[in-house]
Amino acid sequence: MQDIIALCKILSRQKIKDLQIFKENNKQLQLYQGVIAGTIKTEKDAVKNLYHGKVSKNNLQMLKYRLKHKLLNALFQIDLNQPRYSNYNRSRINVYKNWSFVNILLENNARPVAIEICEEAFRKATKFGFTDLQILLGRLLMKHYGFLDIDRKKHKYYESIIFEKLEVLKQELITEKYYSDISQEYVVKKSSDNDKLKLKLEKYTKELSEYEKQNKTYIICLYYYKILIAKHLLDKNYNKAKVIGIKGLEYFSKEDIRTPVAEFLFRQTIHICHIQLAEYDEAILKIKRNLEIATPYKFNWYKEWGYYFGWAVITKNYDEMVKATYTATHNKKLVQYPMLLETWRIKEAYVQMLIKLDMVSEKALELHPLRGFRINKFLNDVPKYSKDKRGLNVSILIAHFMHLLIAKKYDLLINKIENLRLYSYRYLRNDSTLRSNCFIKMISKIPDTNYHPQALTRHTKKLYTKLVGSKYSYTDNPTEIEVIPYENLWEIVLEILAKNQKKR
Repeated sequence: MQDIIALCKILSRQKIKDLQIFKENNKQLQLYQGVIAGTIKTEKDAVKNLYHGKVSKNNLQMLKYRLKHKLLNALFQIDLNQPRYSNYNRSRINVYKNWSFVNILLENNARPVAIEICEEAFRKATKFGFTDLQILLGRLLMKHYGFLDIDRKKHKYYESIIFEKLEVLKQELITEKYYSDISQEYVVKKSSDNDKLKLKLEKYTKELSEYEKQNKTYIICLYYYKILIAKHLLDKNYNKAKVIGIKGLEYFSKEDIRTPVAEFLFRQTIHICHIQLAEYDEAILKIKRNLEIATPYKFNWYKEWGYYFGWAVITKNYDEMVKATYTATHNKKLVQYPMLLETWRIKEAYVQMLIKLDMVSEKALELHPLRGFRINKFLNDVPKYSKDKRGLNVSILIAHFMHLLIAKKYDLLINKIENLRLYSYRYLRNDSTLRSNCFIKMISKIPDTNYHPQALTRHTKKLYTKLVGSKYSYTDNPTEIEVIPYENLWEIVLEILAKNQKKR
């Protein structure tokens, strides 16, 4: 059903009505209306609503097939003048549509009009730098003027363009290949071999810089700048990364190639660098601008609220942490992104900790009321991260520890500390997890010092120095690992112990 749902969302009710796609009130229309209304989300829903629970599987599949192809045909007539389409995207879709029209016309022996449309599409593809389309359209025109309607000048022109653009296309494909390779290093492999990655980034950026000098196409610039940013971030050269982010934002803000997604991503890079460079006022302005243009309840929107949350954490603006958490979690659409849902549940656990410690204002809680919190329910809400063995679930274990400490459940706390020690020994043994390892060793000494904050401070002095020496890096830290920087969290631990001492 997912393909049907996606198509229905693109084609609004008004567009369907204007196009008169459905001639009568039949099962296809009823299925479409059910999807739009949200009453049909699965095949079971369709059987229940359309056939009262009784229909053969073949009949349902045929209904879905016919509706899908009716909606696909209607896509050619969607209104591209809507604000969500940039001039660049609108032009690209139109050129692809014209390419399809040209082929249909040629198959129906309407060559003159096909060539007229083809030449117009080629001019637009050239204006916007659509390399692949220039080759497709130019090839057809080269053949047409080469031996069907012979024109040597035009034939030579299109021939030269094609072979020139083939070299550009090769560069674009290599650029995309390198970007995919680097993305896999970060996302799939989770490799800790930074030296190997640095060598690869050095090699790729050196080659791609030559491509960018020769051909500043949309694809080459987009992926080259992103790879170059990754290189600078890995080197912790945030000023250089910011410069490339600004360069990318300026390039993709030009009218002919402006695309909101590219603007969004480069602005995101800039505000990440601002935060790393302690330029917090500039960072929040960029984050807010991205939130203005992001589509609410979509992946990038949730991610940007995650950066808003990160800004609030680092600036110790705990009321804004509540705002970010409420905004991201109060709508049920977050369940569409299971991993994001879990990361927000983890963030929420830390916010609830701050609420219990009266570190959040009553006004913030009135404006952004969070759901009730129970630690056991939280642990059940994060199954994927709980099972992770690469250090990602350390934030869950620490959140659990903090809530037990606040509640003064010391028997359970001792067991949790033993679990943390064992986890640290097994899974937090490389440089990338040094901070987590250090923090766990520090809180492990709490029972040894009889829960006394001053004694604990003395016994953890060397560990604290080591923790501070391995400076918190906003860019290296997926927020689900170190939700609150350990230095700040340590201050909170000592404050809890001090309060508990006074109540004894």
